[in-house]
Order: sequence, then C-alpha cells, then structure tokens
Amino acid sequence: MAALGFLLLVWLGLPACLEHLAAPSPLVGLQQGAELDGLAATWVQAFEDDLLGQPMIDVHAHLAGRGRGSKCWMNARLTDPLHPVDFVRGRFFSAAGLPGKDAEDSAWVDHLAQLSAAMPFPARHHVLAFDQRYDRQGRPDRAGSDFFVPNDWALWAQERHPEQLIAAASIHPLRPDALKELQRVAAAGVRIVKWLPSAQGIELRDKRLLPFYAEAGRLGVWLLIHTGTEGAVGKISQNHLNNPLLVRAALDAGAQVIVGHCAAGGLARDLDDPALPLVPAVELCLRLFDERGGEGRLLGDISTICNVNHFSVALPAILSRPDLHGMLVNGSDWPLPAVGPLIMLWPLERAGFLDRGDREVLQALFESNPLLFEVLLKSRVHLPGSQLRLDPVVFRARPELGL
Repeated sequence: MAALGFLLLVWLGLPACLEHLAAPSPLVGLQQGAELDGLAATWVQAFEDDLLGQPMIDVHAHLAGRGRGSKCWMNARLTDPLHPVDFVRGRFFSAAGLPGKDAEDSAWVDHLAQLSAAMPFPARHHVLAFDQRYDRQGRPDRAGSDFFVPNDWALWAQERHPEQLIAAASIHPLRPDALKELQRVAAAGVRIVKWLPSAQGIELRDKRLLPFYAEAGRLGVWLLIHTGTEGAVGKISQNHLNNPLLVRAALDAGAQVIVGHCAAGGLARDLDDPALPLVPAVELCLRLFDERGGEGRLLGDISTICNVNHFSVALPAILSRPDLHGMLVNGSDWPLPAVGPLIMLWPLERAGFLDRGDREVLQALFESNPLLFEVLLKSRVHLPGSQLRLDPVVFRARPELGL
C-alpha cells in the first residue's frame, strides 16, 4: 500500500514540482547586452578570452514539438494519465521547456535562440532533429517511439535564427531512403546526424549499416551517437545498445563519430571480456579514446557530465585525463540545463568539484540564463584537491563540425 501511495505521489506531484523548478520564462534577468558584475563578470571575461575570438560551440541541443506549426509529434502515451510512467516523462519534457499545449512549436526554437543571443559571448548550437524508431525490417514504429522531430524542422530553425542555430539531422539507418536523405541533408550543409540507439532501435554492429557509415564518412558528416544509460527516452530494456564500445563498428567502416555524453551515465558490459562484472560506461568510453583517438575521426561531447546522477563518476574520469581534452566538445543537452533538480550545485561543492562561494554565483546565473549557467559550471568544476579543469579547447568552435 505504501508503494502504491508513493507511485501516486510521484504521478501527481513530481510533474508540478519539476515545472516549478524549471527555468524561468525566456530572458528573465539577463537581457541581450546586459552587464554582469562581480565574480560572474570575471568568469565570463576569462571564458571569452579562452575562446580566442571564436564562438562557443554546443553540439547537443534538442528540439521538440507537438505538431502546432510543424510536423513534430509526441506519442499520445506521454499525455495520457492512464499510462502513469509515460505521463510523468511527458510532463518532465514539458517542464524542461516544451511550450504549453496551445503554443506554436516555434516557441521552443525562439526560446533557445533568445537565450543564446543573450549570452555575453557568441554561441552557436547544433539543434537536433530526432527520427522515430524503426523495426528490423525498416518499417516505422510510431507506437514504440516517444517523439519525432523531422530534419526539415531543424533546417527551418537554422534559417530562422542563423546566428545562433545550426541544423543537425537524425536519420534511422534502416529507413528505405536513409542514404538519399543523408545525401540531401549533407547538401544542405548538415554536418551532424543524431542517433539514440536504445530509443530508435539501432544496432550499431548490424552489417546493414555499413553503407550508411561509409557514405557519412565520404560526405564528412559526423554521427552523434548517444552512449551510456538512457532513462528518459525510449526502452530502458535496450540500454545495452548504448554501449560505447559498439562505436568501433562505425569507426571501422569509415564514419566519424561524436560519442554522446562520453557515456557519462550508468554501467555497461565490457565487450572485450563479457565475463567481467558491469563497469562504469565512461571507463569504456575512455578506452575507446585511447584506442582510436589518434585517427582524427573520434570526438566526445561533455553534455550531462555535471548532472546530479552522473558527476560522481564522470567528472573524475574526464578531468583526470587532460591528454584527452582535445578530443572533447561542448554539448548542453538543452533543455536539461533548465531543469534545476538535474544539476544541483551543493553536491558538487560538497564533493570538492566546486570552490566555496562559486555556488551562489552559479545559482544566480541559473535564474537569469540556464545556458550561460551550464557552460560556466563546466568551466569551473575541477578535480577535488587539484586545479585540473576542462581545457578551454573543449568549448571552442571546430571547422570539421561546420563551425
């Protein structure tokens, strides 16, 4: 009975709590061109100096919509209280920044662009389309998909806000038109294709993917492949598809890969010795960097490494390897930086990753602009007991990614 009561509390109360703790309305407090003062201004100036005149890069910002003014959609399960787990996840998406049910889908795009334009330094964000799930016969599985963002919507977002947003596509490799669509978006200037294997049903070692890998490599398109545990989107039972060592198949076939999140979350099977117990997925990601990093076709994005459910393992692993920082690129995983419970500062301070006094300044930045808060947080965290931080190269533009 107690368990039933707890589930009911979560079902009814968590969504409202999340909505209360999500970021404020667009541009509250920090307007475009507004001045920062004190310690925040010092941090911003140092960060901007480290950019060496280049824009800050963000390779991992999500789009979403309900089909109001776009061809985006969300699965009806996410808005149906009779499916309580999915309903809570859907309300979570709403709390994270999805416009209200009566808003046009363009509100999401405009919100992100306005927050970016209000940054005190130039910033550009790859905004991600998201293809639906397909079965092993290449048939669309809308019922098994949580949401869909077409490539043309990402291209439209770029056209609407060209100074801030860059389109990134998503193409399931078993779609009958996969190669044709890859060639189409590449001709439009797209340099990143996003995959979330456990949500989209993509088996990276499936030999039928070899032509897609080869064509992406030929076209100079990077595959941004989610790695590590995924609990918010798709089927948790298929998290084994997100093992970072599976990325070897794409690299072997000639593709260029960005390892999403650097496998910051959860445990994974060591595919080199499956008899061993599960290990932190980030350790397998670092092994991949050690093996293949010198080829120039492997990068890792650092989105979510400071999240409350990731930092204790991900930050020590990544901060202690400055030799690998040249292979890392910044990603925000927007809109997650706007959801306060996911990036709590006091655990980071208590564990020694933040200096005393930093928390209050960062919290004020969150209230004014969660995008600025998130990137300055990642620039401030350091290995406990040392001053090892992320190398500024992580945040700078990269020509190979269209910046």
